[in-house]
Amino acid sequence: MKRVLVSLLVVVALGSPSKPATAEKLVISTGPKAGGYYYIGKRLESAIIVHNQQPPPVEVVTSKGSMENLARLHDPDSPVNVTLTQKDALQYYLSDRPSLATDLIMLGDVGRECALLITAATSPIQSAADLKDERGLTLAVNSFDSGAAVLWMNLTSHDRAFGHTPASPTGVMEGMLQLDVGGEFSKIAAVLVVQRPRRASSPVKLLLESPEKYRLVPITESDLESPPSPDGALYSFEQVEVGGSQSREPLSVKTICTQGLLVASSAKISAQNRELLSALMLERASEIKGRE
Repeated sequence: MKRVLVSLLVVVALGSPSKPATAEKLVISTGPKAGGYYYIGKRLESAIIVHNQQPPPVEVVTSKGSMENLARLHDPDSPVNVTLTQKDALQYYLSDRPSLATDLIMLGDVGRECALLITAATSPIQSAADLKDERGLTLAVNSFDSGAAVLWMNLTSHDRAFGHTPASPTGVMEGMLQLDVGGEFSKIAAVLVVQRPRRASSPVKLLLESPEKYRLVPITESDLESPPSPDGALYSFEQVEVGGSQSREPLSVKTICTQGLLVASSAKISAQNRELLSALMLERASEIKGRE
């Protein structure tokens, strides 16, 4: 009986098929579902699936913006291991967390992100400098986790007078409605979005379709008491075209831009997936980034 039992144990140990190791899942945190980062994330997901014989599981998740993406990336309890962020948001996030910089893997630049400052067509605001006046109004930035909120905070750090128009977590479309309604009960001076300038996002479509209601306000070096230094390559001031093919007439504005980045966490991603993502960004970066 003892010999039979030993034989059975050997059969169980050697003959039972072992479970295959579960492939590490890539979880990409992007931004709001209608935003540009979301579509970059979906194109990256497609590239991972299409161009690999045995692709790892991959999921694209939405967020409120760059700051939430970075918090998820460094949260050990979050499954997010790849994310998109503005360059200025990353610098701000790391400013009081410098040790976290060693955990970051830079996977690439995903294009310009430019500030579009939208106000009512009848507004007295003609330049960003006019937002330094005390009017008891706020700037709609959608969320304090958004790239727009970070950019406005950085501009305020260069010129404290911008604090007279503080950022508000008012939704962009709600802000556009308040600009349209106007009147004494509206407390929104302008809406600030940071995106690829030629992308026809919902607020940009409203801007283009209703010039009698909305217009763009330039943001230039002269609007700031102490403009950000171009040496740091964090910001640039550029004349950009807005709306792309959605625009019936060419529309352009001088504004401030930063870069979009794709980053990963070295603590939460395997060497195999690091190699996979690196190869995709080397070979298919333009496809993943899409048209600016």
